[in-house]
Amino acid sequence: HKGHARRLFSGICGVLKKVIEEETFVPESAFELEDGNQQKTMDPADVVPDAKSTEALDYIKACTLCLSAYLEGLVERRTDTTNSDDRKRSSVIDVALEVAQLLHGILLSLHSCGTKGIQVQTNIASLCETWWMQRFVDREAMVPMLMLYLVAKTLDGTAQSRMSNLSF
Repeated sequence: HKGHARRLFSGICGVLKKVIEEETFVPESAFELEDGNQQKTMDPADVVPDAKSTEALDYIKACTLCLSAYLEGLVERRTDTTNSDDRKRSSVIDVALEVAQLLHGILLSLHSCGTKGIQVQTNIASLCETWWMQRFVDREAMVPMLMLYLVAKTLDGTAQSRMSNLSF
């Protein structure tokens, strides 16, 4: 089944890189707000979605859900006899790690993408948290943006205290 997963995530990865490089997930109205408005904080409700960014955000969400499902499958396959050292080294296919790193990299950028961007941001944060909690390979790479996201959510009062789950 690794071959199927590798082909799936290879296809996902190529398109995801293009979406991120071209910033097609950011609605045009967000660029207008950044350029014409001098306020320091942008309310996601002020961002008007457009067809191109909506499609890109839907794609990013689908990528996140596919990767989450893949991780859930790996967790289910673990046996009860797996010791903590083996769990610490739980590996994923390399291209799935690359997709996770791409998603992690845009986590904070999604705040300026309106309410749909906030929803996708929540999905990616959950993915990063699962990656950490289930001790997948290179889990330290999934934490920097997640911690900033959780701190920001805590400061604006919209997050439950999930940081305690990320014990180091």
